[in-house]
Amino acid sequence: MKLINHINFSTKHQPQDYYQAIYSSQSYGTFFIVYANFKTTEDENNYYVKEIKLKIINYKGLINIGIENASFIKEFDADDISLGGTLKITLKALDKDEADVHCCDENHPFPKNNSYLFVDRKLSKMHPQGVNFENGIFDEEFFYRDGINEDSQGNVNIASQERQIEVNIDDNQYSAGLISLGTPRCPRSRNKII
Repeated sequence: MKLINHINFSTKHQPQDYYQAIYSSQSYGTFFIVYANFKTTEDENNYYVKEIKLKIINYKGLINIGIENASFIKEFDADDISLGGTLKITLKALDKDEADVHCCDENHPFPKNNSYLFVDRKLSKMHPQGVNFENGIFDEEFFYRDGINEDSQGNVNIASQERQIEVNIDDNQYSAGLISLGTPRCPRSRNKII
């Protein structure tokens, strides 16, 4: 089963302030949706995206999720015909709720009725340099919390370990190693352009 969203690039049916849902998920116990406003032009056969403005809305949960950065990558099929593109979004807890993507150009067509916009989401650690606890907030997406411990100087710290999963390929014959748990869950969406 494939679950697909539909987004409208038509300049005839899209007011300037119209934002469309392109990705939804949950991190840190917060349910959120990423919306996009597309500045487009069109001809008889294609849409052309000039700019994408992103906005994230947090609906439930204690920790606000924000947009750390975003970029656009063109996608082509084997015949070098455009099939759309991928919007790469990096989200981060406690970050800003808007982002502009200016990397689209009018030489990249989205064929009408035959294009997709994929969203590829990554999640950054909440605190810098891999710190698990800062300003009274523990990063539960990337770390397990396990009480407290005392170091050799008598300092009491939160006991934790990084949340990781072992990734195996080809029926456990090849190991890709450990990866942080904060990134692989619900990382993509597929949007049919209409």
